[in-house]
Amino acid sequence: MHKTERQKSDAYGRWAERFAAIYLRCCGYRIISRREKTPFGEIDLIARRRQAVIFIEVKYRRRKDRLEGSLTPKSQNRILKAAHYITSRTPEFQKLEQRFDLIFMAPLGPFSLGYVRHIKDAWRTY
Repeated sequence: MHKTERQKSDAYGRWAERFAAIYLRCCGYRIISRREKTPFGEIDLIARRRQAVIFIEVKYRRRKDRLEGSLTPKSQNRILKAAHYITSRTPEFQKLEQRFDLIFMAPLGPFSLGYVRHIKDAWRTY
């Protein structure tokens, strides 16, 4: 059975999320949740570092030049609503600084992953 393009894309996305979680752990983050589902949509990763809870969107594209436009205002709004929903139900998060990060990933040369860009506080800097 051959996988459809959508199934391949989903598999790459899940792989990128797993790699992003490993990358973040190596950078001192504690992963709290993966693929957290809400009525407003899904948050790829939720992490904690010091006095902050970080909501992380992971974007993987097969071409690096297609990454920059991959976070749309619609997806930003979805993530904000989902984060608010989660925070409103998690008293621990209400006491912490909240941040939204973005991790871009793409192949580089013959390697399936070579380009990783972590944009901290992406909603203010992206």
